Amino acid sequence: MVPDTYRFTDEIGIMKYVCKEFWTSMFSKQIDNLRTNNSGIFVLQDNNFKILSQISDDPNSATTLYYVSFICGMLKGVVSNLGYPNTVTFDTKSTPC
Repeated sequence: MVPDTYRFTDEIGIMKYVCKEFWTSMFSKQIDNLRTNNSGIFVLQDNNFKILSQISDDPNSATTLYYVSFICGMLKGVVSNLGYPNTVTFDTKSTPC
């Protein structure tokens, strides 16, 4: 998944890779929005996350939480393997403006 030619020198480079390459490879689309507070916190927003929309209308259902937890684990693994310790959380309640 990560070619040898990728050399990331900072967190923003990793997050751009996650949004453009990793997310596209996994879900056939790029992240809709990437935000940062420039203090190491990044928010990735997918406005039409098809996996969740096909599971349940309840964002707090056990099934939804299992799927989202798995995806958070994948993100954590990708970023960790690229050399940056991280914490991944999710919010299924937020909707795009």
